[in-house]
Amino acid sequence: MRAFGAAGALLAAAVLTPAPFPVHAAAVKPFVAEGVREGLTAGGRLRVLIAPHEPGSSPFAAPPGLEIVRSLSSGRILSGWLTPAGLAQLEHEGGTAAVVLDRVVRPAGQVGTAQIGADRLLASGVTGAGRAIAIVDTGIDLFHPDFGATASGGGRIVGGWNFADGNDDIYDCDGHGTSVAGVAAGAQGIAPGASIVALRVFGARDGCRGALASDVLAAVDWALERRADLGIEVLNISLADDRVRSGFCDSEDPVSAGLFARARTEGLAVVAASGNSGQIASLSWPACHSDVVSVGMVYSAGQGPVAWDGAAECSDSVTGPDVVPCVSNAGPALSLLAPGIRWVTPTAGGGRRTTFSGTSAAAPAAAASLLLSRQVASFPDPALATDFLRLTGVPVTSSRSLTTTPRVDVGAAFVSTSPFTGPCERVAPSGTAGGAVVCRATITALVGKVSSLAVALSIERPRLLSLKASLTGPDGTSVRLLEDPGLEGTVFREVIGRTVESKEPLSLFSGRPASGVWTLRLEDGVDPAGSRLTSWALVIEPEAPLLAEPSGAPARLLPTIARNAGRFGSFFATDIVLFNPDEQASADVTLSFLPSGRPRDVASTVSLSLPPRSTRALGDVVGNAFRTTGFGPVHISAPNDVVVASRIDTTSAGGGSYGLLVPDVGPEGAIGRLDSPAWLVPVFRPGSSRVNAGFVEVTGAPASVELLVRDGSGSVTGRIALDLLPFESRQINDIHQSAAVAPTSGDLFEVRVLSGSGRVVAWATAVDNGSNDGLLVTASRLRRDAYLPAAARSPGRFGSFFRTDLKLANPWSSPVNVRVSYYPSKGAGPFQLVLSLGAWETRLFEDVLSSVLGLSEDSAGALRLTVLGDVPGFVASSRTYAEESARSYGLAISVLENAEAVAGERIALTFLSSSHETRTNLGFLETFGIPTRARVTLLDAAGRSLAVQELLLDRHGAVQWNDVFAEMGVGPRQNASALVEVLDGGAVIAHAIRVDNLTNDASFLPGRVLRPRPPGPLSAR
Repeated sequence: MRAFGAAGALLAAAVLTPAPFPVHAAAVKPFVAEGVREGLTAGGRLRVLIAPHEPGSSPFAAPPGLEIVRSLSSGRILSGWLTPAGLAQLEHEGGTAAVVLDRVVRPAGQVGTAQIGADRLLASGVTGAGRAIAIVDTGIDLFHPDFGATASGGGRIVGGWNFADGNDDIYDCDGHGTSVAGVAAGAQGIAPGASIVALRVFGARDGCRGALASDVLAAVDWALERRADLGIEVLNISLADDRVRSGFCDSEDPVSAGLFARARTEGLAVVAASGNSGQIASLSWPACHSDVVSVGMVYSAGQGPVAWDGAAECSDSVTGPDVVPCVSNAGPALSLLAPGIRWVTPTAGGGRRTTFSGTSAAAPAAAASLLLSRQVASFPDPALATDFLRLTGVPVTSSRSLTTTPRVDVGAAFVSTSPFTGPCERVAPSGTAGGAVVCRATITALVGKVSSLAVALSIERPRLLSLKASLTGPDGTSVRLLEDPGLEGTVFREVIGRTVESKEPLSLFSGRPASGVWTLRLEDGVDPAGSRLTSWALVIEPEAPLLAEPSGAPARLLPTIARNAGRFGSFFATDIVLFNPDEQASADVTLSFLPSGRPRDVASTVSLSLPPRSTRALGDVVGNAFRTTGFGPVHISAPNDVVVASRIDTTSAGGGSYGLLVPDVGPEGAIGRLDSPAWLVPVFRPGSSRVNAGFVEVTGAPASVELLVRDGSGSVTGRIALDLLPFESRQINDIHQSAAVAPTSGDLFEVRVLSGSGRVVAWATAVDNGSNDGLLVTASRLRRDAYLPAAARSPGRFGSFFRTDLKLANPWSSPVNVRVSYYPSKGAGPFQLVLSLGAWETRLFEDVLSSVLGLSEDSAGALRLTVLGDVPGFVASSRTYAEESARSYGLAISVLENAEAVAGERIALTFLSSSHETRTNLGFLETFGIPTRARVTLLDAAGRSLAVQELLLDRHGAVQWNDVFAEMGVGPRQNASALVEVLDGGAVIAHAIRVDNLTNDASFLPGRVLRPRPPGPLSAR
């Protein structure tokens, strides 16, 4: 709200005294402070402070990978930018006493940021970068440095419009909008990396004193139309009318209600201030709408007695953290509380003020918290993101209204398990059971038993007196949540277990299974026609996973999974899907996660059992199952035929995600000191993408590893060496920057184990700088005959056009000839030609179907790569992608060897889903040159057969089913799997491609041939 002030005193900044550095001898490695290695892993380079051993005695020679910015205290402290390679060199040379973070310090006045835990997200790299918040207000100071602006404007203000005057003048006519934007996304705000869209609704017609509701609604509509282009996640309205409503006002104003409902449907979160008129049971417009997040305020610290002017004309004799000011509107429809007192904000004209207070300040704090939560996790429905903040918030009771409302704690949300919700249906009365609304949430991401839980409910009914609700767990345990609560009014918006108590204790669920179907039942009672459930969700805290040190080499390994912030606003999370194709026996699976940079004895271990033919999806597995953050490998203990699929993705502004497949690695994937080199050959574009590399030791023994960067002619241009402790994993972000070499598209990376008895799995990821989409390739040895089961030169959805780049390398001292055979899915074929590579030559064939095969028309199919002659072989990879302005997205298509199934064998495919957000295509290729029959069985997550369909493949035939569920006549499903049985004829390769419908990004999932093979640990040669 505008024009409300509070009397009070500023807090003095605390005096910070640095701790002394540990003393080291010259030959000892430097002290490396906590957070340095993690920061280098997350960001590629890091601002640090360095203390040489003997400053001043001789000039400090900065090694490659360290850029000194300044020298402090006569050389006793150096400040600069450090890369992983620079740290390794400092540790090797031994001339440095300590390396610590060059911390960012903020004014002490911003108590609210720490109060809601936003400082924890900012420290983790979650700043809102890559996303935008729209501010509907009086405009913004376009030139204020707090928004990254210069004298010519620009910075993080990426767009806007003046709806009051009908022009593009969005400069602040009052100062209120600039302060609101400062709380949300200023330099000292909650999301200081976010972009800002300024939607001005105050104009010259009345001297910037008032705004029309129509202009506010026009601003919301404008934001919806441009949401995807500008990346708008949240829209804030720190405005209110002079009326108050005791419940939801949707029926009073269906026009506004319809627009706000559309915003929710399209994924735009709308946040509004509750108002500053001191009402204890009523909200102003637009906060009174059910699809708007309404926000009241709390104090962040003691201010002494505070008197408020304006309509409320009240005073607070007692103030302190989480005290609700008398001026803040409250009521049963209130969604959240947030800090709203004495924010330090920018002001129009370039200055700052320390008195910005009111629900106008609380609303952008909550809005920015929603933005950060949606950066960490994809919430297509803004109501689920809001319920998540309510479920993880701090319950605060107002002394005036006696109502309890969650105060935002986005830091707690960051470390919480995911919220879960599900569809609802109305069930008619039957027998003695009355009518009810029944909602079901299927939870597969949690492992083990329930420790605690809470349920968020938002309900509108003509009368609350007859409200009854119950929750039933997967094992049939049922708990009465509400039973004739005796409430007045029409709105029930509470968190059962936090803001109100359950009728029966929720502890009855403790020790019960967390995974399975959870059922919420709301009894109709009286006036069922007027009842409406606007949202519901539950958060379950499972029992803690086991902590155990790895006991030996795993039989299988996921080289890396993640839950951490990356560059350019990315936040990576990982889903793992497990499929047991056995018709008869259950499969016991144990997963152990070893976070990089932490002691071995903190490996988080979970175990689960997969019934026959069942599929289990572990969404955000690091946060939900392993209950931690970071990145690192997963050791897998499971029967050989269990299929493991994993995808790391990052959320996208506007919905959807970009990501990459992480394949599991068997015994053949690790190399040791006596082995030949392994090769990494990712497809990437210099300048618009970056290449990271990772290494994990898998046998419990040390190993020294060397990575060589070879250009397209085979010349070594860079070298990186590192030592791995037993079971340690390390990642090098931006290989070329770390090795101080210029990238070329023909670069090949050679990996050797130089010493030690350990064995190492290596991988590389190429990440697009514009979209944060990536592809991951594991190190491979030379191949002589392999298939690229999918290649394309064809149009896609949303006007996209997909093409395939092929990268071929000859890491050998003699030339090699490779026959390329193309098998189109439509039309005549195959096409064949021979490519020649010189000794040590690597070539990138962009748009290979056009540049190599000369296909100018749309085409899709498969490629076979065969070595001619007696040379050892080649290394290859590919990327099928689309380009969009300054970014690209797509998928790595694995080059497969020995991946065919013959008659009597089966192929297992998993990670199959169909919904509004995703679809899954299946591809098949016959490889023996014989007509072949196959039978495809589609299974739901429980292992039930959904459909069976036979497939006839011509000799060398390539077939693709777009949306396997539609192809087989089955409705949309999540977490399905398929079995492909080769009936007769030749041999078949099968794969799945999972497509994000919102971003058009995709992931390639090769089929797993189910054939008997002896188990073997990764240490086997």
